Amino acid sequence: MHHALFYPDQIEEKYQWLPQLKDLTNGIIGYEGLRKTDDMNNPALKGISPVAIGDGPKWVAGQPQESMFSLYSTSIAGVFGAIVNKTEVEGILALNCNATDFYAENKYPVYLYYNPYEGARTVTYSSDNSIDLFDLVSKKYLAKGEHGNVSIKLPAAKAVLVVVLPAGTRLKAEGSKIKAGNTVIAYK
Repeated sequence: MHHALFYPDQIEEKYQWLPQLKDLTNGIIGYEGLRKTDDMNNPALKGISPVAIGDGPKWVAGQPQESMFSLYSTSIAGVFGAIVNKTEVEGILALNCNATDFYAENKYPVYLYYNPYEGARTVTYSSDNSIDLFDLVSKKYLAKGEHGNVSIKLPAAKAVLVVVLPAGTRLKAEGSKIKAGNTVIAYK
C-alpha cells in the first residue's frame, strides 16, 4: 500500500516541518508537498530527507506556519475517493463518471476504463441484476443480458465509456442524442 507522505498522519514526525501541529489537520489536510530537503532552514531537519513542508510562510512575511498545510492540494482527495475504483488489472481503473456530474439525471451508472497496455485486457463488472453494457465511445454493446461477473474486453491503448443498463433497455437515436427510454445517455 502506498501512503501519501505529505499527510501528517502518514509520515513519521521526524520528517515533518510542524510535527507539533500534526493533529490540527485530523489526517485530512496534508502539507503542501514533500521535498527532498528542507529549504527553510529548520535546524531539526538538517540532514533529514524527505521533508513534509509547505511554502506559505515564504510567500508573505508573517504568514502563519499553519499555512504549510494545504487545503487546495489535498481537499480534492475526497473527490478522487468517489471517482476512482480499482479493477483486478493493475494500472486499469474504473472511473465513476457520475460521481461529480451534479446536474445530470444520472439514471444509469457510467464508468470510464482506459487500457494503457499494448495488448487487450479484460476487467470485470459485477452485478446482481441482468444488465447490458454499452460503450459510448464505439457505440457498441460489450455485453447483453448478463449478470454476476461480466467481462469487459478493453482494446490495447484505448478507452471505453461504459453505461450500465438494465438488460433489454432499448436504445434509440433521436437527433444528436442517444436515448435509453426517455433518458439521454450520450450525444452523437
